[in-house]
Amino acid sequence: MGCCYRESPVPLIDPIPIAPPPEDAVNVLRIVLDDVGIEQLRTYGLSTAAVPMPNVEALARRGVAFARAYSYPICSPDRMCQRTGRFGFHTGIVALVENGAGAPPENEIFLPRVLEINAPQIESALIGKWHLSNYMNKDWEHPIRVGFDYWAGTLRNLERGADNYFNYEHHVARKLERGEFHEKTRSRVYATTRQVDDAIAWINARKGQWYMELAFNAPHFPLHRPPTDLYDTSKYSLTSSEPIGSEAKRPYFKAMLQAIDTELGRLFRSIDSNVLANTVILVVGDNGTAGQVYDNTITGFTNAHAKGTVYEQATRVPLIVAGPLVDRPGRVDTTSLICAVDMFATELSLLSVGTTGPTYAGALDSVSFYTNIANASANSPRAYYFTETAAPNGRNLNASTPGNRGIGNASYKLVRTATGTTFPDAGDEFYQLSTDPWETTNLTPAGSTAGLNATQLSNYNTLKSSYLTLIAS
Repeated sequence: MGCCYRESPVPLIDPIPIAPPPEDAVNVLRIVLDDVGIEQLRTYGLSTAAVPMPNVEALARRGVAFARAYSYPICSPDRMCQRTGRFGFHTGIVALVENGAGAPPENEIFLPRVLEINAPQIESALIGKWHLSNYMNKDWEHPIRVGFDYWAGTLRNLERGADNYFNYEHHVARKLERGEFHEKTRSRVYATTRQVDDAIAWINARKGQWYMELAFNAPHFPLHRPPTDLYDTSKYSLTSSEPIGSEAKRPYFKAMLQAIDTELGRLFRSIDSNVLANTVILVVGDNGTAGQVYDNTITGFTNAHAKGTVYEQATRVPLIVAGPLVDRPGRVDTTSLICAVDMFATELSLLSVGTTGPTYAGALDSVSFYTNIANASANSPRAYYFTETAAPNGRNLNASTPGNRGIGNASYKLVRTATGTTFPDAGDEFYQLSTDPWETTNLTPAGSTAGLNATQLSNYNTLKSSYLTLIAS
């Protein structure tokens, strides 16, 4: 542990110039923040209580921050969407992948497999949390089996006991000409620090074009006190290694977020400036903030709409894209609708790699928002967004599978807490997001559409039709 917070007087990556469109193909680095809703970043201006993250904020100044990006409500389904470009009801992953829950089917095509087929010169790595495998699909082998050249990290979430942030099972696996190499050790390096160490080592050993997903475990529970040189001890007084009893949990969460930002500054400083200037960096949340630590200073926020639900609070996440190819850096895009599945096609577009070639398990749901990165005037890539949570995992999921689903457009959102395709239904909720962004007033009480005006009813019917078409696909 250090003696003091390593804050710089200026954001650590501001000195890096905004590069012109590169002559050579770009690298892509996707950074995943675990359980971080859009309200947690000061870039979006939703809360005065948001934690300072100067390095992420500097990325936003060099790029574009999308304000209408939507995740799945929990970890495994969202990561499956981002990595395969297919909605959960298509892949069969709508709940957590744990030892007792269904694993991804083997015929699903992950992004690194597309690279392996269409652009084998691009090296790929996953650093950090996987959370898509269990004994059913051979645990540690899975990231390599789906196409990653290299993986270093943890299989699932860390815990309060044997596998905490300071003492955990750390895996390293890589693809070899004859099989895979695997090494498992106990790491006692703070997990966020270890993940950045692994990312730096891999990136700096590359000679050509590359793709990396850096998936932090933090600030997902268990909450803990990071090493003191990674957060501002004058702002966050953490009396114990973890919150005990009635001690406030949110300061620990904020310190963990600040620790990520500090380590990201170290990552950016450690990469050759020419390589970094030729790298598109995406920062995204995998789902909204947990109920125990959400920002309760925001009007309309409630524990009932936190992580695990299909409401805006649980599924609207930060998405920042920075680096070459960004048109009008420093803007906040409030109109482009983006789903988690769209990361797949967009990242391939950034890498100049097509999606055709592999034999997918079914049609891709992914829509590239590359144009919205490269052209500030582009229209929304989607007419609506979709999210869901259900159980259990498995193939052939449809509207009759128990669960909750949400579908929204620029101004309205339909929430389905019912199963089946009957409309209207007592399980319907309908919100006007343009005037009620955090869904405090259901316009269809008991599922009745009688109180809707003509514009509201038209949007309700449009979303209903879109929902029925999508869920039947």
